[in-house]
Amino acid sequence: MTMDFLGKNLTTLVGETIEERFSEGTVISLMQQIIKLLQCMHEQGYIHRDLKPCNFLIGCTTSTKPFVYMVDFGMAERYAEDNKQETGSGRCGTTPYLSVNAHLGTK
Repeated sequence: MTMDFLGKNLTTLVGETIEERFSEGTVISLMQQIIKLLQCMHEQGYIHRDLKPCNFLIGCTTSTKPFVYMVDFGMAERYAEDNKQETGSGRCGTTPYLSVNAHLGTK
């Protein structure tokens, strides 16, 4: 339901560009916002576990300033700070976006 109120995801947007890629300035702006979103989530003790371009949508806070929103928290999990490990176990996420360590089973 929330996604209906937001704009397109990053996968769709990059596919709509002529060169099928964002400009350097756009990438820097997007990454700054995404890093802030992830920092906020991590400060609350959670990890997303399914980061991929289609889970970041563009919405507008004003008529001229686009803003990045993170969605799909279905695999999000609490992070155990005392032992620096996830509370869950097993490989989780979308295969093409998993880290090398996740593929190797070492997290």
